Amino acid sequence: MSDSAPDIESPDQPPARTASRLKQRALLGLTALLVWAPALVTGYLMEHEAVNIPTWDDFERAELIARYHEGTLDWNYLASPHIEHRILVPRLITLANCALGSGDLRNEVWVNFAAMLIISICLARLILKTRSRRASSWFLIFLVNLCVFSLLQYQNLLWAVQTAFFLPLAFLCIALLALHSSLKLPVRFGIALFCALAATFSFTHGLIVWPVVLAYLL
Repeated sequence: MSDSAPDIESPDQPPARTASRLKQRALLGLTALLVWAPALVTGYLMEHEAVNIPTWDDFERAELIARYHEGTLDWNYLASPHIEHRILVPRLITLANCALGSGDLRNEVWVNFAAMLIISICLARLILKTRSRRASSWFLIFLVNLCVFSLLQYQNLLWAVQTAFFLPLAFLCIALLALHSSLKLPVRFGIALFCALAATFSFTHGLIVWPVVLAYLL
């Protein structure tokens, strides 16, 4: 009979491994809670301070909504310039809000928050892909979140019209994350192209997505 018998796990090993995994998940959850604390604070203040009152360029939606209800809305108007900006995507969000959210401007304020959250998550993913899960990486993500969810930009946070300002950066971050992913090459390029077009038709500064993506590829 051979002396080399196969190793047999002791009965207490699986519970020990389960406990270790639970501990790791709890630690990761606590770390994420601390790192995204700026988002929680900003979201809380937006919930309590945002009001359903138009401000500045918010009044420009009057003609858009009137055309929508009259049945005279077409793609030429949707893509028409607002000052020097093409705001097709924000206009579509406004129409969706009218159709599904009764036109309450606070719904679009939460679109701003969602865009910031997308920016934060994409940047966090890029940092973790580049630097792995070191303590310094989580601290760097926390610093990024302090900037993304900064309360110094309170006007941007509370005005529905500011979706046009947040969306281009969100599309840029999605494009960079897609290009940095393990997806098939056509899928990566397709996502990057869609994001560049969507950013272009969100606000003029969305044009920066094109040279940034090109520089990344080079």
